[in-house]
Amino acid sequence: MFDNSVVIGAIRGVVVEVITYPFDVCKVRRQGNGPIKNGGFYNGFGFKLLREGTKHGLIVPAMVNVPLWFKSYGISDTFAQMLTGLSIATADVLITMPLEGMRIKSMVYGKTPLKISWQGCSTYWLKRTVGLVTFLPTQKYLRDQVRTSPEQKLSVSQMLASGALTALGVGVVVAPFDRAHTLRQTQNMMWQEFFKLGVRKWYRGAHLNMLALLVHGTASVIILEQLGN
Repeated sequence: MFDNSVVIGAIRGVVVEVITYPFDVCKVRRQGNGPIKNGGFYNGFGFKLLREGTKHGLIVPAMVNVPLWFKSYGISDTFAQMLTGLSIATADVLITMPLEGMRIKSMVYGKTPLKISWQGCSTYWLKRTVGLVTFLPTQKYLRDQVRTSPEQKLSVSQMLASGALTALGVGVVVAPFDRAHTLRQTQNMMWQEFFKLGVRKWYRGAHLNMLALLVHGTASVIILEQLGN
């Protein structure tokens, strides 16, 4: 199961990234607010593709196995999913944060900077943590609500519906943190300045992020369902 989940996760990371990368580029350019050099929709794509394939090859097995480890200590299913999200987000940020600025700047300015930086670590961690801590328990709850028995496998339509509803919920919750992260990377905007923008501007580009999350969410739900989590 673990070996299968590594391969499936890596494939999921590559395929989903091919589909969603243009949405991500448009979203980051929309959120940036600064002078933008509009390059192609796949600027910096090769770098991101390698990163996402490798990352999801590790994240998917963690999504399947880490909740079971937490539950072995008597932790409830919902809280186990939340702790898993927190654990994955923290590990992800520690590993990929130095490269995150490269990703965003390549989208906005059309070229990949060579400087590695930990700038914006707090906004990146909050974005990833809020997203995963919301996603994992929500998708599990929605899938369990559809089942008539614990052994029942969901149909394709049920998995798609659960994934889409989860993605919509995550998109609403994570949008302000996503914009704060983009502004921190592109304009070095601190939290005090971000709060002054007002709620409406916190959600700038959220519709584009939602489109990408719909693909990410449904893909992850289908994989988790098939792997038995």
